[in-house]
Amino acid sequence: MGRPGVGKTHLTVAILRHLLLEKGVPCLFCDVQDLLRQLQATFDRQSGMTELDLLQPVLSTEVVALDDLGGRQFSPWVEETLAHIVTTRYNDRKATIVTTNYLDDPGDPRIPTLKDRIGPRVRSRLYEMCQLELIDAVDFRREINLADHQKAPDRIGRPKETS
Repeated sequence: MGRPGVGKTHLTVAILRHLLLEKGVPCLFCDVQDLLRQLQATFDRQSGMTELDLLQPVLSTEVVALDDLGGRQFSPWVEETLAHIVTTRYNDRKATIVTTNYLDDPGDPRIPTLKDRIGPRVRSRLYEMCQLELIDAVDFRREINLADHQKAPDRIGRPKETS
């Protein structure tokens, strides 16, 4: 859990790579927004995919990373779908790594909480099944961008590459 650009996804992928390559544990990385879009596409009967076809690997793989939870606008369908995924994995005792930009207490009442974005049922289940790691750091992408812009420009105004 942490603001954008603090390395949540990078750390998650590193964990999955280690488990997969060093330990032989079946792993799956899942961008939640992409998964929800793909699931909605199954509503069109001509898509050729069923909801079950898409969900089966997410529900059954030993370790699944659900990246960017809460990034999709909250709706009853989103809550029901996420509740199904989280509850099934919990009941089957499958390890789940979750990343999110939304905090439980963002410090500003105008900023939505994770519970606002995924619903109280899903947030409650995650309290039970996850150990929270709050990553409080600066936005790495912003820092890199600032550093790149502070390099001396070449003749056409672009930053010079330094060796």
